Amino acid sequence: GDTELEFEWIYDLTGKYPAIRGFDLMNYNPLYGWEDGTTDRMIDWVNNRGGIATASWHINVPRNFNTYQLGDFVDWKEATYKPTETNFNTANAVIPGTKEYQYVMMTIEDLAEQLLILQDNNVPVIFRPYHEAEGNGGLNGEGAWFWWASAGAEVYKDLWDLIYTELTETYDLHNLIWTYNSYVYSTSPAWYPGDHQVDLVGYDKYNTIYNRYDGLSGVPNEDAITSIFYQLVDLTNGSKMVAMTENDTIPSVQNLKEERAGWLYFCPWYGEHLMSTAFNYPATLTTLYQSDYVITLDELPDLKVTNPNPSASISPGTVEFDKYASNPNDKSVTVTANGNTLTAVRAGNSVLNATTDYTFNGNTLLLNKAYLATLPVGEHSIVLDFNQGQDPVLKVKIVDSTPSSNATITPVNATFDKATNAAQDVSVTLDLNG
Repeated sequence: GDTELEFEWIYDLTGKYPAIRGFDLMNYNPLYGWEDGTTDRMIDWVNNRGGIATASWHINVPRNFNTYQLGDFVDWKEATYKPTETNFNTANAVIPGTKEYQYVMMTIEDLAEQLLILQDNNVPVIFRPYHEAEGNGGLNGEGAWFWWASAGAEVYKDLWDLIYTELTETYDLHNLIWTYNSYVYSTSPAWYPGDHQVDLVGYDKYNTIYNRYDGLSGVPNEDAITSIFYQLVDLTNGSKMVAMTENDTIPSVQNLKEERAGWLYFCPWYGEHLMSTAFNYPATLTTLYQSDYVITLDELPDLKVTNPNPSASISPGTVEFDKYASNPNDKSVTVTANGNTLTAVRAGNSVLNATTDYTFNGNTLLLNKAYLATLPVGEHSIVLDFNQGQDPVLKVKIVDSTPSSNATITPVNATFDKATNAAQDVSVTLDLNG
């Protein structure tokens, strides 16, 4: 269809273009993936027109995942994001080695390819993966609208951690503003991935036909849903800005001001959800886009200005710790802050203790040997979280060179009688102990 239809409609109506434009990266996938031009349009919108890009990701799974072979072409009609239309087992998607896990990693690889193109073109993205997870509410996925939430809150958070870690560490992507789509059910806080992996909190407002409490129907619902806004503010104790990441009716300026609902931005769904008078009054839209309350494309500052403070850096980028060492040492890292402030040190979902796990003095970060000794053998990522810029990641390799026990034999003594009638083979049990 016409990708400019809604934007030109808004401009013709109000004389203004929106500052934020929504995209979807769903067609870059391992099933039926095709080049639909989304990445190029995002680059054009940001670099040539000076706008802000936000992207969701309606990633599909095969309807019949049991018979699907990894790498097979699957027609889009045989793919879905609805949990009721597939036998894809989401609980397995976070378990390495399973087919579901391998499939998810393939989807992330295809996604990362496009995000890297955007990063190479200096395009930041308000990125909203695995959105609307809780759906109609509940802890165990009973209200889920999408496959990524069908196994419940804990698996969902593991899935979020997987994509966050893969994109930021494996693919070294740092052009993403991570946006989590929340609800305000009593169970909603259990789905929240955590402040360290979320930059913005979003809410999708569809209350013109459904979830309507004013007794009206067939006309726009311009309510600013202030109660929901402040519940979402409270979700992170006010530490994250809150956006209306999807909506049908856009709240009126009057309601936004009177109700003091400080939504960061709104992003109406396409087609009739924006252009039909059943969802939006043209006069309300004109007042909204022309008001001082709303920033439109022509009012955005130059977002391409180089940050005067470069990101922090560390040296070395990799350290090794041997659990067998007779006198192991703390591991020292030199930090060049470049005017930035260290706010936390993290390992996965855990925040390290600034006294028992590490110390930071001047430009030296010291990882405590007692903490390092608790880590399992393998490679770990320690993220130094700064107040701005790209967070440096220290790779920590944990090894254990403890020698295995000596090989043993049983028995250690044997008797052999040379007399022909008594001669027997001598049997010895050998234990190599590694």
